[in-house]
Amino acid sequence: MSSVPHHLRELIDENPLLQLGLRERLLNLSQTARYIQGALRARVGKKVSPGAILMGLSRIQREVGEISPGPQFKLKNLSVQSGLIVLTYPKTLEIHRSLNALHGRAKAPRALSITEGVSEITVIIEANNEKQTREALEVRPKTIRRDVAALTVKFDEQYLDVPGFLCFVLLQLYFQNINIVELASTSTELIVYLSESEVRLAFDTIYHRFVQVKS
Repeated sequence: MSSVPHHLRELIDENPLLQLGLRERLLNLSQTARYIQGALRARVGKKVSPGAILMGLSRIQREVGEISPGPQFKLKNLSVQSGLIVLTYPKTLEIHRSLNALHGRAKAPRALSITEGVSEITVIIEANNEKQTREALEVRPKTIRRDVAALTVKFDEQYLDVPGFLCFVLLQLYFQNINIVELASTSTELIVYLSESEVRLAFDTIYHRFVQVKS
């Protein structure tokens, strides 16, 4: 079946954010229709008018009980570590060598995270190791962020193949106007670095949305 209503319902069923917006009546349907017009056209294979999409969205919103119940993700654990500093350096051979030498020392500072981009390297460490780290790397950091905390979100492996899962977690912080300084992740952990002044609000927001939930 290649009808517009079919593909519109399919698009919504696959998009947790659209489901949330319709279910909670958060969306301006006219604007939403214009926004998803291109995506729907790609699925249908022909031009679809915003008016037709608007009618479909209105119908689906009235039938919101038939839409799959929204994301019911539940996290395993949340933890916070404060007193961190974020140092960003240009990505050079000298910086690589200095980092390797620093790790080889008996009393090397604990590196919580090292992230490499195309042209930069970011090192996140405990703030009391700033002097030792900067002396070892010698080059002046491009940017320094102090008073940073890490919020570690641990989740189950079942969510690894769920589209939009991490986006939905981060969206909760966006709703609270919380700025994310850096991100890091492993297979089942997401580490969000943010200002210490906002970590309590971030923790409570994630906890009450994903941890303290009814089964």
